[in-house]
Formats: sequence, C-alpha cells, structure tokens
Amino acid sequence: RMQNCFEANKNYLLVFTDGESITPGPLTYHRFWFRDAAYMVEALMKVGHLAEAARIIAAYPRRQRRDGYFLGRNWEWDANGQAIRPMLEHFRLTGERERLAALYPSIVRGISWIARALGADGLLPPGISAEHLGPPAQYYWDDFWALGGVAEAVRAARLLGREADGKRFADLYETLDAAIRRHLEDDAARLGRPLMPAGPGQPFNPGAIGSLCCVYPLRLLDPRDPLVRGTVAELLTRWGWAGAYLHNIVHSGINVYLSCHLAQCLLLGGEGSKAWAILCALLE
Repeated sequence: RMQNCFEANKNYLLVFTDGESITPGPLTYHRFWFRDAAYMVEALMKVGHLAEAARIIAAYPRRQRRDGYFLGRNWEWDANGQAIRPMLEHFRLTGERERLAALYPSIVRGISWIARALGADGLLPPGISAEHLGPPAQYYWDDFWALGGVAEAVRAARLLGREADGKRFADLYETLDAAIRRHLEDDAARLGRPLMPAGPGQPFNPGAIGSLCCVYPLRLLDPRDPLVRGTVAELLTRWGWAGAYLHNIVHSGINVYLSCHLAQCLLLGGEGSKAWAILCALLE
C-alpha cells in the first residue's frame, strides 16, 4: 500500500507540472505559488525528474521583480528563500555549474531584497505569509525561509568564486540568525518552556507548525534541539488525531502535508517509528 501510494504521487507530480510552472492541481487551485513549488519541485528532483524541475527553476528570474522580490503573490515574504533553495538543490544533484552561474544574478538580487526588507527588530515585516498560519502578521516561517535562502546564496557565491558576495551574504546570515534566535528565546521565556510559536509574541496555536520548516526542509536547527522537540511534542499532544495531525486554521482537517511535515521532523530527530506511524495513519 505504501509503495502504491508513492508511485501514484510520482505520477501526480508530473500531472501537476505545466512546463515552466507546477501547481497543486486543477481540482485544488491551478495557480503558481513559490510556497507550493518549494516542496513540489524538490520532490520532482528527488524522484529523478531533473529536466522537468530545471525548466520550472529556469523561469524563476522572469517571476522576479526589478527590486529582487520573487513575486508569486504580493506581501508573501517567504517567496525569496523558496525560489533560491531549489536552484542550489538542483546543482547539488547534478553538478551543473553553468546553470547555477546563469541563475546567480537572480540570486544576488533576491538576497539584496531580503537585506532591505528586514525591519528594526531584525526580522521581516508583517505579511500575508502561508494562510494556514493565521491572519497577516510576522511569522517565523517567513524568516526561516529567508535565512535558508541566504544560506544557499553563501554556498552559490563560494562555488562560483564570488568571495566578496559570499562574505556579504554570510554577514547577513549571522545578523538574521541572531535576530531569530533572540526572538525565539524571548518567546520560550514568555511561554514558560521550550516552544516555537508561529511568530514573535504569539500564543502557541496550530500555526506553530510553520516554524518547523527550520528543520525540514531547511535544516537550520538541529532536530534534537529542545525548541524543536518541544514544539513537535506539543503539536501532537494538542492536535494529534487518528494518529495524524488535525489542523484548525483555514486548511482545516487532518492535513496530509502538515502531518508529513511532523513526520519528517520526527524522522530526522531519530524517532523513525513515530514517523512511520504517521504515514500509516495517513494511508488509513
């Protein structure tokens, strides 16, 4: 059953691929978002459809505004990191340096936009973000995706011998990373235990699952970090349902994508049996 599910989803990925775009499908909403593509393009690459993924990524610079913002929908500040990450992931899987070099100017513009967008508190401003996190506000989801994009830009600069850019991007990474950690420490103190809410100063609600992008796919925090373990455990304790994850903000119901997100965090944290249990629950 698990193998059949996997094979079916490999085929769905190709059905959802429209040349230079990828969407969740005609029965959901047939429109492009960098947020969706961040996961779907990576999935395409991981199952071997590298040429299809390359066509989608090659179109990203044309989706970028002159100021460097990757425009899927306006006021969604996660987009730049989500656009830059697959450019480097494709290089990691193929070693195609020329393709990365062609995308590099777009990466530089994207990082410059992130640097300009950071506010006095060191984080990105309030925005629409992922609608399943809650109403427009500041979200760690946006900041972690920006941080992940900057990390990839550092790697791109060093791979291509752009040492000055690499130093500038590394400084930006340290600045943004320090700001995120400072706010997370404040939130953990306010909440009385190691938890990551959805955004600075927010109560702990189901939107907190967005903050776990710091583990999967971005690998910015150690999956055994107390903040990560505490957040995963609290989400499953309060909103675990039928062995999976019941989300109650906008995309409400037993959510397959978010349940798999928790499973990834458990797997990377050495709790593979719990991750497997979630996948089996989803099959049911």
